[in-house]
Amino acid sequence: MKLEITEYKYEKVKVKGVEVNLPTEPLYLFETGIRRSIRIVPKFVTWDPSEYLKDKVGYRKGDVYEYIVTCVYNSWECKIEHFTIQVSDIVKLYSNDKSGPSEIVKIMILNTAELRNKERFDNDLKAVTEKINNII
Repeated sequence: MKLEITEYKYEKVKVKGVEVNLPTEPLYLFETGIRRSIRIVPKFVTWDPSEYLKDKVGYRKGDVYEYIVTCVYNSWECKIEHFTIQVSDIVKLYSNDKSGPSEIVKIMILNTAELRNKERFDNDLKAVTEKINNII
């Protein structure tokens, strides 16, 4: 029995390019449909990049180099996610269709979630933490 295996070639074609402003202050967001509170905290370069990042160009002292993201799900799931997003990975993550960091990058750039303040995020985090602690 013979089987023909076909290989395809996909080419990357730039459709459009848009400059976006990335947050330089902590950002608090809320997604109503899934009851997810999101905290995005920028981390800045505080060292001399020429000493430590010889292979990475473009960083200067005072630039944002990563975002610390905390997602709090206060629904039937009741979970907390915590991860980092490197600024150097944002373009790649934006064009990715997977969830997790890619989803947060799209929310951050496209402004598709409601703005929230620190106090409301902290209240959501406390409520979920108490629910999780009461289960154990």
